[in-house]
Amino acid sequence: MSPGVGGGGGGGVTLAKNGVVKKLFRELLRARARLFAGDEKALDASLVEIRSHFDSNKNATDEKEIQKRIRDGEEARDFLTMNVLQGKMNERGNFETSLKSADPDKETWEVPKEAK
Repeated sequence: MSPGVGGGGGGGVTLAKNGVVKKLFRELLRARARLFAGDEKALDASLVEIRSHFDSNKNATDEKEIQKRIRDGEEARDFLTMNVLQGKMNERGNFETSLKSADPDKETWEVPKEAK
């Protein structure tokens, strides 16, 4: 059984009381803050979207449903952190972005050489 889900005592644990869920909520907020830094419109819209998903499920008590929602949230967090870039239009009308390595010891990305 996952931490904070189910358990004995007081008739079940709602989604809002689950420590794993609270941690996931904070991780999603941090991911959106990094991804959309400087873009107030995207920050506002992503906050509304994240909150709406959590609010609509805050009274869930079924452990299977809670676990499914946790997996969905983890997938969304991973998608935001690994698959989404935000570009800004430059003066030439092209979109550009700056990439940062996931490894804090590296300042740039390395493009792997094709296998021969």
